Amino acid sequence: YVLVYQVHNNPQMEEYAKKVSRELGLPLVRVSNSMAHVFRGGKFIYLPTPQVFLELIKNSEYVVTNSFHATVFSLIFDRRFSIVDSGKTNTRIRSLLDSVELTDRQIADFEDFSQLKRTIDYNRVNDILDNYRETSDRDVNEILSELIK
Repeated sequence: YVLVYQVHNNPQMEEYAKKVSRELGLPLVRVSNSMAHVFRGGKFIYLPTPQVFLELIKNSEYVVTNSFHATVFSLIFDRRFSIVDSGKTNTRIRSLLDSVELTDRQIADFEDFSQLKRTIDYNRVNDILDNYRETSDRDVNEILSELIK
């Protein structure tokens, strides 16, 4: 299925998600904290638990989102995804995508579906993320050791 998690309202995202579903031949599953999304197409899941939310991302074939957290979990679970710019929280998303060399995952043209056929080199992405984790762990340990002295 194609999972849609939309934090900020965007009518273009609605149509794009439906087209992605048709292009991939997969059902649409929509997660939301707003009952207004019940009429936007696809199977609707209202306020899933954190566990269900993560399982939905992990088990999806494709994620369409404008959420930073859905982007992060798409990366963690090696999912293919598209980011629709909301203009509100996208600074964090852009920074994250830039750091893992996936800036091409942001949608610029809502009629271009070539991205759906492009794979993501998760070996490369995971190597980058592992390096960030190692650096973060080292920095936190250094700070903590200084505080303990």
